[in-house]
Amino acid sequence: ITDIQRRLTEKIIDINRNSRTKEGFAQSMKRLFREYDSKPFLYNVNTPDFQSFVTKLPEETIKKIKFDSFDFFRQVIHAADLNLKMEEALAYGILSALLSTINAKETLSVTCDYFAVFDFMVDSLVADIFE
Repeated sequence: ITDIQRRLTEKIIDINRNSRTKEGFAQSMKRLFREYDSKPFLYNVNTPDFQSFVTKLPEETIKKIKFDSFDFFRQVIHAADLNLKMEEALAYGILSALLSTINAKETLSVTCDYFAVFDFMVDSLVADIFE
C-alpha cells in the first residue's frame, strides 16, 4: 500500500507542478478520485479484506499512513503554489470529505454520473478554498 501511495503522490504532485493554478489543482483531485475509483482497496475501509489487512499492520504504520495523508495535502498545495483562504485543517477536511464521496458512488450511479458530480463539486470548491 505504501508503494501505491508513493506513486499516486508523485503523479498528483507532478500534475500540480506542471499546472500551478486552481484549475490544475482541480484536475489533480479529479485524477486522484479516478484512481480511488479504480482501486477500491484504497478507500473501502469497511470490507473484511481491508479490516484484515489493517489489523496486521503495526500501529506505527497506521499512524504513518494517517500522517502521510495530511502531509500529502501540504505537498500538493506547495507544488501547486497556491495560497489557502482558510485554516489548513479546514481545507484538508473539506477536501477529505469531497474525496470520501467515492463511498457513495453506487448510490449516485443509479441516478447520475458520479464523476460529473465530483467534478462539479471540486471545480466549485477550489475557488472557495484557494486565493
